[in-house]
Amino acid sequence: MKQSQWFRLIGLAVITLTVSLAMAAQSVSASSVAGAYTKEGTNIHLFLGTSFGFILHTPGEHRPRTGNYTIDGNTLTLTEGRDVQLMLLTVQGDKLYDQDGNAWVKAAPAPAPAPPQTQASNQITIKDPAEFNAYQSASTQSDPAAKAAALESFLQAYPQSVVEGTVLNTLIDTYQQLRDVDKVLSAASRLLQTDPNNIKAILLSVLIKKDQCAKTRDAQTCDDAAALAQRGLSIPKPADRSDADWQKLTGGIYPTYRAAIALARPAPPAAAPPPPPAPMPEIAPPPPPADTPPPTIALGQTENQVTAILGQPLKAARLGAKVIFYYKDMKVTFTNGKVSNVE
Repeated sequence: MKQSQWFRLIGLAVITLTVSLAMAAQSVSASSVAGAYTKEGTNIHLFLGTSFGFILHTPGEHRPRTGNYTIDGNTLTLTEGRDVQLMLLTVQGDKLYDQDGNAWVKAAPAPAPAPPQTQASNQITIKDPAEFNAYQSASTQSDPAAKAAALESFLQAYPQSVVEGTVLNTLIDTYQQLRDVDKVLSAASRLLQTDPNNIKAILLSVLIKKDQCAKTRDAQTCDDAAALAQRGLSIPKPADRSDADWQKLTGGIYPTYRAAIALARPAPPAAAPPPPPAPMPEIAPPPPPADTPPPTIALGQTENQVTAILGQPLKAARLGAKVIFYYKDMKVTFTNGKVSNVE
């Protein structure tokens, strides 16, 4: 498959609604009106949850318009939605009516799509009724553009949904129907974030990027295609596939991977190892310190001369003309400021 076989989707319409609808007199409950509605003759959808949450949605939007609703008699009042100031709906059976007589038709219950399974074959179910209704409504759309928009809105509203992988897988198929290469690649990239070994997402990504690489010779695109191809070659055989089936599958896709790898930039030559460091010159040991003569105290030296030689005394006794400096192992006596005795 090549990018030239697809066409880009142009001109998605976004519709902003501000509607005022009429009132009548019939008692209804949240559970009786909950579900998915479509305004007749339009692609405008309204999903009402049992917990008073609603999603007002049109094709081309990537975020749902959400808010709350209340019920008084048979009048439904929608408020707080983005771009929806006030909406009053008259409930009559499975339809909602506005003051101009336009009907919002409730979708008939449809069987839920098969939920994905864990490796232990335990079914993953959506526990939140509002989330389940939104998923069911989005996944059962018949128009590809409306289906893609509804699925994107579902992912925005429920980013941690247990069926995220299933929705992204469906989006890949839907964008292929719409021949929108960029969005196929976007959905595949998002799927690989949750399922790194998804063979379908890797193969489509390699095919698209390989085709882009061949046309543009953009080095980064070529490298991306090669990196994805290397990932595809390293996927281990799933436990539920027989050797024969795995060989048949890989025999068809491995040549594509190898061709994508061949388009990548060659690896730069390995740098030469640095030369070994030069040996350090031998350093001669320092000469031994010269013998320092012991400090010498002589008779007649002054106090300043003695302290310059021996430092400050541990203590000093001043007795008139006589002064005694006491050191650790010496006592110096001064008479009239001069050394007169050393012990």
